[in-house]
Amino acid sequence: MNIKEFSVKVRRRETPFYDRIYRIAKYVRRFEIPTISPLYKLLHYERKVRLNLWHNSLRVFYTQRNIKLPKYICGCLAINWIEARYIEPIHQF
Repeated sequence: MNIKEFSVKVRRRETPFYDRIYRIAKYVRRFEIPTISPLYKLLHYERKVRLNLWHNSLRVFYTQRNIKLPKYICGCLAINWIEARYIEPIHQF
């Protein structure tokens, strides 16, 4: 028996065994963990702080250093990190 035949038997609930599997699967899919408001708020603020720290550290240690590099070191294309909207070609002579 392959997985398709098994799933058809479960959906049709052909025997008490398949009916029990169907009910267990329905229960698992409907199961939800109740929301605890203070814990949710704490996790929300923790995520905001973590992402803020990550973005600021990325800005300080990566983006600012790339802006200060001479443009010929970055390659033939330099990304304008301040605007971050277009790619500015560098003409090497």
